[in-house]
Amino acid sequence: IAKMIKKILGLNFLLNERELISPPKLEDVGLIIWLTPILIFLRFFIEKQMIEFAKFLIMKNDPDYKKKHPEKYDEKIHKFGEIGTKNIFHFVVSIWAFISFSSEDWWFGTAVQLLEKQNSCGFGIKFFYIFQLAYHCHSLLAHFWEKKRDDRLEMLIHHLVTVAVVFLSYYYRFILIGVVIFYLHDISDVFGACCKAANYVQFHLVILLSLYITLLVTWFYYRIYLFSGIIYGIYEQVHNQGVSQSIALIACNLCLTTLQCLHVYWWYLMVLIGVRLKSLSSSNKLSNDSEYDVTEHKKQD
Repeated sequence: IAKMIKKILGLNFLLNERELISPPKLEDVGLIIWLTPILIFLRFFIEKQMIEFAKFLIMKNDPDYKKKHPEKYDEKIHKFGEIGTKNIFHFVVSIWAFISFSSEDWWFGTAVQLLEKQNSCGFGIKFFYIFQLAYHCHSLLAHFWEKKRDDRLEMLIHHLVTVAVVFLSYYYRFILIGVVIFYLHDISDVFGACCKAANYVQFHLVILLSLYITLLVTWFYYRIYLFSGIIYGIYEQVHNQGVSQSIALIACNLCLTTLQCLHVYWWYLMVLIGVRLKSLSSSNKLSNDSEYDVTEHKKQD
């Protein structure tokens, strides 16, 4: 019974493989059974601290905001708490990935090179991957209690597809290319979250516009340009795999292509926000009270 419990909870992975270079195993994923609840607990704890931080920033940036917009104040501080908590995760795992893996010879490799080195890897890479899977399982669960947003359906699709592709890629050992894809997403999410968070706590318009432009550039570079290159490279590599591996690779790449369609759609909506801001600027209606939320993709009335 003890051996079965260890296997189900992924404890064999933690206790026996810390020094081994070995292929990923399905039982490793058992770690998410207890990692996911830990992340949910941390989310609630950190979110409370971020809400208090939001109150401080709004008071500093616009002392009269609570009086002028009492109906929006609570919504903004809770949105800041949510996005600030997510940003901490994306920042931490981006640094984690860069420090741990950027010196490896595969880090700047093409999709073909990454897939050729897929068989075995060390404890650090596998634990990073499982941690990411636990985070995205937590995000899928959190989707059902978070405040409703305009792109709720798109985000649900995003969460479901992400969990599926992460699980499949671990099981079929497409880990190295998966780590690179995680990095492309997490580093661009840092800029996106900073832009949203700055809007929620009334940073000066110049700062908001600077963050907005940075978001457009980094999102396009990491999530559209570089990510498209990986997807294309994977499709080219399918014929070099065995039958089961080819089917798995096609399934994973269909998931990645779905995510890419969402990325392009969201980037288009971000550009529309800039068009609206330019329109307001031309009509002299643009000010710090012109609230645009890149989460909701529309002007807040």
